Amino acid sequence: MSSFSTTSASIPPVVFSAVDEARALRGVLREFDLLGATSDQLITATTDAVRVGDVPVQVPRYVFLGGQPGSATLKLAIYAGWSPADGPAAFALLETTRHLLRRPEHGQGYVLSLYPFVHASALERRDGPPRRDLKRVRWDTAAGTEIEQLAADFLAWELDGWISIQRRTGSDFIRATAFGLPVDPDYFPVEEGRFRIVWSAGQGEPPPGPLDLGAALAHRPFGLELELPAHWPDGIFAGAVSTTVRAFLVRYRAARAYGLHL
Repeated sequence: MSSFSTTSASIPPVVFSAVDEARALRGVLREFDLLGATSDQLITATTDAVRVGDVPVQVPRYVFLGGQPGSATLKLAIYAGWSPADGPAAFALLETTRHLLRRPEHGQGYVLSLYPFVHASALERRDGPPRRDLKRVRWDTAAGTEIEQLAADFLAWELDGWISIQRRTGSDFIRATAFGLPVDPDYFPVEEGRFRIVWSAGQGEPPPGPLDLGAALAHRPFGLELELPAHWPDGIFAGAVSTTVRAFLVRYRAARAYGLHL
């Protein structure tokens, strides 16, 4: 599925209408549903509805089960689709899930809550005032947005951390920024394949996210923000997300297993 955008030095990007975007995103969700119907390792777990304006909205959620009975599991969330036009990130998370189902050893020891499209109100195809930038909404004061339900899920599932997939303009490499990563930083960066990844520890105040919930959490989760070039074609973008996420999962699991904590 490469219908979200095209880029070329001589061909301008294709701009889709809100209806086109919603149709393409629903196609991604259908693919997730089909994967869940054919695999015991992926289940559909749609969130409870929240009211965004005057419309009840459910955020699509799927859960990858990579844990083994009787063993400790790491519980992470992976978020994509922060804006109404962020189809490539949703597709990238779909491709990541396909790879995990084909190579389940990469997700061994994890329970992953997968959110292919955070900005679920975009699926309603509603006219009205500009939608809020969900990347700027604090998670402890998120009433009236999809983030309200994401925050409730994070607390209820007592997640250990999260990964956020985002697009960024102006460069040709992957930027991976870690917040509160509880392993020896010398064990990173993870680099694999043809994609250049620049790793760094977050400095100063972290951006809005689950860390806003600190007062209500019994532990301090870590966060990993992946920013990928917005101009990459969908197939390359999806491959880069899948490669980077799976490499991180394998590396982080090993770091925890060998006690490489700070």
